[in-house]
Amino acid sequence: MERWKSFLIEAYEQSPALRKRLDAENIDPYELEAIEQLHRIPVLKKEQLPLFQKHALPFGNMITKRSNELARIFMSPGPIYDPQGDDQDVWGFAEALQAAGFTKDDIVQNTFSYHLSPAGFMFDSALRQIGATVVPAGPGNRELQVQLMSDLQVTGYVGTPSFLHLLLQYADEKRVRVAVEKAFFTAEKLTESMREQFEQRGIRVFEGYGTADCGCIAFEDREGSGLKISSRAIVQLCDPITGVPLDEEGEIVVTIFDRTYPLVRFGTGDVSRWVDGYKGERIVGVLGRVGT
Repeated sequence: MERWKSFLIEAYEQSPALRKRLDAENIDPYELEAIEQLHRIPVLKKEQLPLFQKHALPFGNMITKRSNELARIFMSPGPIYDPQGDDQDVWGFAEALQAAGFTKDDIVQNTFSYHLSPAGFMFDSALRQIGATVVPAGPGNRELQVQLMSDLQVTGYVGTPSFLHLLLQYADEKRVRVAVEKAFFTAEKLTESMREQFEQRGIRVFEGYGTADCGCIAFEDREGSGLKISSRAIVQLCDPITGVPLDEEGEIVVTIFDRTYPLVRFGTGDVSRWVDGYKGERIVGVLGRVGT
């Protein structure tokens, strides 16, 4: 049985909310024969999550475990509660970081927040999966960030491009030597101008795309243009109203192979298009939001 089908059947059997969604549409996951048939399942919009969760706290009956069996519970704006099933790389960013050249020999400054939202732990767990040493710096406090970057001879950075630019600018002003040679960005667009500035300093930079709900969805690997779809995700670009898959620009709709939190046909609200000749494999990046 193909991976997508066995995952869907298991999720249907263990997630009350997914079972309710499929039963309401008379969809039997055992009878689906091709991955293209996933479009029969109505899209679950991100903006629906707060209401669903409010009526069945904390996860809207979407998870397959009890809350006391989870490793962590996060809160994202909405509010939306995000579960973490265990301490491994459940968010899937290790694959992206390895493509960016991160290894067990790196000391990596993680500037994503560890407070309430999952981003800090997403990258912490992925880096530990690789074997890298993590400096859990979090955001803000540029003076201390630059000091530890210098004292520890940090070789890698994860965070937003604008914050790394700020730290390097401050290090230059104070004539502090830093050894960062690789960086992975998400949560903010990397402009070509900023990419050039970093690479002129000898820093190889990569970017990825993910959400607090889904984790890693796609990432840069330099083996083709745009972003490669994560091995843990099925991505469709859909009409934001009908949910029908399109060959052109559309809403990013994701099915994530997460056995604890099986998001099936989840509408992110972000818009993209396929890289020419790579439908289902590579997207050009995030072009905007639905309705903007």
